[in-house]
Amino acid sequence: MSRELYYAGPDDLDPREVFKTENTQLRAALMKKIGPERLLKKLPFTACDADGDNQLLKAEVKEIFTPDDQSMEQIRVSNRLDDQIAIVVLKCPSTGQLYYLRVPPRLKKVEHARQWLCGIDIEGVEEEYIRDRWMMPADAGRRELSPSEQEAMKNEIARSKQQEKLEFVTEA
Repeated sequence: MSRELYYAGPDDLDPREVFKTENTQLRAALMKKIGPERLLKKLPFTACDADGDNQLLKAEVKEIFTPDDQSMEQIRVSNRLDDQIAIVVLKCPSTGQLYYLRVPPRLKKVEHARQWLCGIDIEGVEEEYIRDRWMMPADAGRRELSPSEQEAMKNEIARSKQQEKLEFVTEA
């Protein structure tokens, strides 16, 4: 690490330089020095999904680097960046600590990111998530659904599966 980087304050560092840095240890040190909150605020990340204090954030690599940045493609390849960068922000329920974790950009929901981080195949996770939401409202324990609620839940599951098929087709 150069003397200038070592003595620079977090606000003096350009977060784009983090992604341009090929040395993994130096990149981690820069990220730590800038801080995840400041890094995400300075770059064009947008919230794609939220679940309480948890968020799924995404940014287009083209928006992070200027179009005239000739090294953008080299940076993208050397740092294994997709066309998007996705980060899930998860809050530990017991300690309140925030964790900033990179996840695949194909994930659309915070719940999918959680499942992916746990090594669970996300296929079918959405259906379980919808069922749990209907069966266990926040103010009560597990309950029986009325026929109209069961029908509404089935319709939501069907819409979710249809949406997943459409997203798969557009990605392919």
